[in-house]
Amino acid sequence: MSTKFIFILYLFFFYVGCGISAYKISIEGGLLEISNDENRVLFSGVFGAMNIISSVFPLVTGALFHLIPPVIILFAFGLLSLSAFIFLKKLHCPVDA
Repeated sequence: MSTKFIFILYLFFFYVGCGISAYKISIEGGLLEISNDENRVLFSGVFGAMNIISSVFPLVTGALFHLIPPVIILFAFGLLSLSAFIFLKKLHCPVDA
């Protein structure tokens, strides 16, 4: 593969990482805003437990880079990131309707 293609993949993953970081920063404030006082602790706990994946995923990816060529990994993760659009199309938001 050409170095230009690899550079584009790196740039794509940089922007995806920025988007994920912005989401994680903003979602907790929104979660606290929409939850009532009774469920606020439960929602925060569930959301925090789901964030464990965010800390484990880079470690697993780093281990994969030693086992599989990086171009294959970057291409596969790019396809996985783009597959999110399929699920976004199926998402129904009653607030927007």
